[in-house]
Amino acid sequence: MTRQTWTSDEEHDWLISLVPMFREAQQSKKTSTFWPKVYEEWGHTFKFPLPTADEISAANGDAEAAALESERLCRSVLVTKKEVIPVIKAMKCPAPWQAYQKTYWMKLKDIVDVAYKEHLQNLSNGDKVKPKIQIQTEVAHREYENETEEVKAEIEEYVKSLKDSNKEESDEQRAMRLQQINTVLYETSSKETDEGLCFAEMVGAKEWESLIVKWDEFLHQVLPQKATVTTRCNPPVDVCIHVIRYEVSTPAAGPQQCEYEQTKARNIAENKKLLQNMFRDSIWVPLATSVDAAHAPVTADNPTPDISCPTSELDDMTSRSFGPGTEEVNCDAANSGTEPDMSTPLPRPAEIASSKPDSPAVPCSGPELNDDGAPVAPAAATSDAVSAVLSDQTNNTKSGSDIPTIDSFSASGYITDERSFTKLLNQCDAKNWRALVQKWIEFEKGIQNFGALPTKFRPQQVAWWMKNSRKLSRFPKIIKPADYILSWRQWWLSLQPDWRVKDATWPPSHEIPVGCHLSNVAYAGPNGFFLVLLTLSWWGRLVVDGLVDSAEFEMAIDDVLWVLSYIRPLDEDGADVPCPKRACTSA
Repeated sequence: MTRQTWTSDEEHDWLISLVPMFREAQQSKKTSTFWPKVYEEWGHTFKFPLPTADEISAANGDAEAAALESERLCRSVLVTKKEVIPVIKAMKCPAPWQAYQKTYWMKLKDIVDVAYKEHLQNLSNGDKVKPKIQIQTEVAHREYENETEEVKAEIEEYVKSLKDSNKEESDEQRAMRLQQINTVLYETSSKETDEGLCFAEMVGAKEWESLIVKWDEFLHQVLPQKATVTTRCNPPVDVCIHVIRYEVSTPAAGPQQCEYEQTKARNIAENKKLLQNMFRDSIWVPLATSVDAAHAPVTADNPTPDISCPTSELDDMTSRSFGPGTEEVNCDAANSGTEPDMSTPLPRPAEIASSKPDSPAVPCSGPELNDDGAPVAPAAATSDAVSAVLSDQTNNTKSGSDIPTIDSFSASGYITDERSFTKLLNQCDAKNWRALVQKWIEFEKGIQNFGALPTKFRPQQVAWWMKNSRKLSRFPKIIKPADYILSWRQWWLSLQPDWRVKDATWPPSHEIPVGCHLSNVAYAGPNGFFLVLLTLSWWGRLVVDGLVDSAEFEMAIDDVLWVLSYIRPLDEDGADVPCPKRACTSA
């Protein structure tokens, strides 16, 4: 929708003719004398007819009101919808000494530093220290006055060129500014994401390809025929950073492949070859394909396959091997002058649960299948990190399948593989921490009540952690450890039933009255009991750093471990199974 102007065509043309005078007055700072002359000349040039006797009588004899009404009616007929007068303030040109300072700054820099040091040394008691920018201005004035006439003529010519360039921005300058905005957009998206994701990984490879094509077509349309734009861009699909040049072909020559398209195709081919050389022994699962949770079948080349890892995590794929039978990847092949041997056979991939027609998986030969048709996972797949925790819990009454392992569940949406399990295990080194983590694993497997613990009195660092990618390796900044511990204890006590906190002692009571239960905290999932362990681990970090005493922290671990030990599973109706009809006390 266009603005409705307040001038007629004749008045509009008259104002346009005054724009150069307005710019000159603005440059010389004389607008205070410019506007009164404009107002006076406007009144003499565009006079409205005086109101008639009928108009004055209609205004109850008020001649001034009748004149204003007549002018309003006249303007409503004259005005039309048109664009606003394009009065753009030109960039202020620098003074000669400022242009000299910019042009010869490398020469002036050392002189300014020496002058500033001398000023500091010559200060006496009570003298005020001059800012360095003031010293810099004085040096620039003095050195410019002492320069030769040739240098001054050069500076005056430079200032004159700046005045001429301010008259109108060229198409090439507009195109360069557009490219700079584009580059900043891509770099900002990579910096703001915690994983350093680039624009292509955020919108998807296909969407990114279509966006690049549309962007290229847009530049071909808006740039002039002679304009050539050079800028640095970070095309995430092509991995490496390179220079893009947009060259518009003439209509007579027909559609031609510009240098950008040629460079793009060449970079894609080179990076595909580089990826094949780097990951030929590890990458075989197609992207955007869901992998079955079971392990790959045991084969002669792969006797102990590892846990499947997400293909989107490049660091996992480079650091994780697929069994001792595979060959080590030579990452230096891409940098050497010799061509790597690509005849090495790829390892046989695991079956994919939901393979798409356009990305079929290579089937496994002769795996042992269960009744559902899925490959049977090997029995000895438990990692050393998990086995160390589970060793104390193993007894003759439990079979291997009854022992909780990290391979058989996904706790809280964060602890999904050995890597994340190890992170949680290494959060602190308290003596009962491993037992607490093990008891929490059993809790996550046995409790099906997914919900959220109350947020009242919860440490405020939890909200910060949730807003910042929810990473186990990211610890909040705890400025006042004592306040954090007090907040954690207050939150933990608020989660307990009334019979535990009636005496207001720490730790709370470990005597369960007859018929009572601990269902207040029986919530699994990412917002359930997992947050208790997480916040407790932050307390443990304070102990490791020597900021707080360890005695109270170990008491808190013992209390949380006791609660996990007495939380009962849910019955068939979803209700908490009560404790036996006798008091249960801690050992």
